[in-house]
Amino acid sequence: MAKHVSHHHQLLIDWTSAKLSPPTASPEPADPLTQTALPDLPKPDGPEKARKSPVVLPVPKPLASAIGKGHFGEDERGPVRPTATEVRAITEHHAERLIELLGRLRDTEVQLGRSRVPDRAPLIQEKDRLLSAYQSGIALYAEDFGEHAAHRLDAYVRHHADRE
Repeated sequence: MAKHVSHHHQLLIDWTSAKLSPPTASPEPADPLTQTALPDLPKPDGPEKARKSPVVLPVPKPLASAIGKGHFGEDERGPVRPTATEVRAITEHHAERLIELLGRLRDTEVQLGRSRVPDRAPLIQEKDRLLSAYQSGIALYAEDFGEHAAHRLDAYVRHHADRE
């Protein structure tokens, strides 16, 4: 079927031929491989610090579906599309509530770790309630602004809760 013809270092295949024969390599030896050394790179003056992405308050565009459902209110013309300033205010308010929830959740976890009482059920219930409230807050933000924005808000909240 295929006829293989070798020219110099290139293998050519003729698919119109009826006879199938294995490809053949060029009888000429290949050039030997040589390794090239990289130039010396300058050494840094001090130890390199790992780069961290800045943790900033997200100000995303609201999802069209959230606007259409009237999540940001309605006026005489229909659903409201919030401005960037309004989104920032919404996000700041949401972040403050989440930071407070996360702080209370961490306090409850510390109490659970130190607790030696046999009935720890109230503390466990409080921890579950706070965790659920935090996760619900992130999920509600995702409904209005998308998953990516919700992950950024979560990172912002955790960063600020760690500083407090």
